[in-house]
Amino acid sequence: MREAHGSTAFKGKVGVLSLGGEVAMLREIRQAIGEDAVLRVDTNNMWSLTTAREAVRRFAPFNIRNYEDPVDTYEELARLRPYTDASFCTHNPDLRRAALMPVPDYFCLNLSELGGIRRTVEFIKAAHTFGRGAWFHSGESSIGTAAYLHVAAA
Repeated sequence: MREAHGSTAFKGKVGVLSLGGEVAMLREIRQAIGEDAVLRVDTNNMWSLTTAREAVRRFAPFNIRNYEDPVDTYEELARLRPYTDASFCTHNPDLRRAALMPVPDYFCLNLSELGGIRRTVEFIKAAHTFGRGAWFHSGESSIGTAAYLHVAAA
């Protein structure tokens, strides 16, 4: 992807293999994409807080830029914050709770979960007020992808 298309950012799933296996996998990925590429990982809430603490320590040499849903709750994310400089994102768009906590840094959204385009744009504006960002996860259809691109551009 990097050589053929000029990709500079990569995201993959973790939380499936043993930590040792994932360390080996991330080592190979980092070598393949280079030190300057952005690397994000998504655990799909598969880690306990204890495992997440150990994982971010062991993943530190690979310069992970963002952890998506490493643990289940905002409270656990807040307790994980001191163990890494990487940002956190979540699929749980609870801005009221986020405003009271130092996490998450980003929300990973789709257009339907917040009630459509207008409500999604309003949520993103409010998130920015609290210093939080947003991005979209994969579009479900070509129309969905087009809508994501238009909202992102707005």
